[in-house]
Amino acid sequence: MTDLVRALVAMLGFASGQTPARYAALAELAAPLVEEAVRLEGGDSLVLGAVLVKESSLRPHVFGKHGEVGLGQIKPDGLAAIECRDLDIHQSADNVRCAARLLARAKATCGEAAVKVYLSLYSGRRRCRASGYSMRIMAILERARVALAVGPPAIEGGVGIFGERVAAAP
Repeated sequence: MTDLVRALVAMLGFASGQTPARYAALAELAAPLVEEAVRLEGGDSLVLGAVLVKESSLRPHVFGKHGEVGLGQIKPDGLAAIECRDLDIHQSADNVRCAARLLARAKATCGEAAVKVYLSLYSGRRRCRASGYSMRIMAILERARVALAVGPPAIEGGVGIFGERVAAAP
């Protein structure tokens, strides 16, 4: 299990309060998409992963109440219509790539200040300041960093990173 997959599992468990073992399959599917998007668009795979966890819980077919689609919950008629017009945001790889592009644009707009500052621009806001959304992303991101420092979560039995008992796979 790669560090990114371990981090995604930890972030999902933290964001939902569920046992991390439930999320290994989602994390395994999302990790290559995150790595490819970061390779093509730049950015930080943990930050992008935290945004995807917050937006969709890594469920690729989820739709938001305001028309958002996919892993990154990208609005087809929002900033993505301009920034990601060369991508099909209904396809998971392109959706994650668009999310990475929007994060990179936000970081370029706000400078190198801090993750919490440029995350507020993810949804297209034109200001460079922290928001409640960015604070939630930072909490998810911190859980991933703790998980990577502590070691891998128990996926096939034992005790997980949250101290919970994880049932062995049948």
